[in-house]
Amino acid sequence: MLRLAEAFQAELALRQANISQAQKWAAKYDPHPFHPGYRFYVPQFTLAKIYLAQNNPESLRKASDLLSKLHEYYNAIHNTRYLIDVLNFQALLNKARGNEPSAFAKIAEALALAEP
Repeated sequence: MLRLAEAFQAELALRQANISQAQKWAAKYDPHPFHPGYRFYVPQFTLAKIYLAQNNPESLRKASDLLSKLHEYYNAIHNTRYLIDVLNFQALLNKARGNEPSAFAKIAEALALAEP
């Protein structure tokens, strides 16, 4: 539970625009192993948000790697709810990289999953 509480603190720091505090958590956080999620909260999503907020080539690469692994994981366990979130983060990543057509494709994929 301590790791989860620390992740919540990083999420709060990020929402309060305290990127440096969130980055400190991100630097020491190991996102593995993946878990199905705890009460609609996934610490790995906070890590992805921090990488996206940093918006530099290295952080975007890390975000891409993490999101690809999360996509595989949630697809493998058929967790559509979190897979939709991953696709939305991938859309934000593609937009940050300047690839809007790919971003729209990810949003379309997320919407198709969310439609039912």
